[in-house]
Amino acid sequence: MRKQLVVMPGWSTALRRGFAMRCPSCGEAPAFIGYLTVQPTCPHCAAPLGRVPCDDAPPYITLLIALHLIIVAMVLADFDGGMSWVTSMIIFVPLSIVVLLGMLRPIKGATLAVMLKNNMLRPLPVVRTSAPIGNG
Repeated sequence: MRKQLVVMPGWSTALRRGFAMRCPSCGEAPAFIGYLTVQPTCPHCAAPLGRVPCDDAPPYITLLIALHLIIVAMVLADFDGGMSWVTSMIIFVPLSIVVLLGMLRPIKGATLAVMLKNNMLRPLPVVRTSAPIGNG
């Protein structure tokens, strides 16, 4: 079985389109339906966006980046040790939620671009046709 090759631009263009949540191949159509659901195919260039397995990596990458930023902000905000834990919770829990939700979709778009650029696609589903069973 031959792999389907998708015509892709250079790395910087593909990543920029992914971060912008557009189709990494053409940049014309949105890559998502709703918040995190990837389009099955691009309506403009027919790139198989739905076959890219970018389900698990984006949340981990988002957590890795966002929580490092939040921890640095926490350390800088409480450098003298005078902030109570209640004040920290009131400030940094909502801030963490907003930053994580704000970063998740662009990072998923960039992950989609990287995986599509490397032609990492799920295999096409096997279509089986039923043949009549003979008696002899």
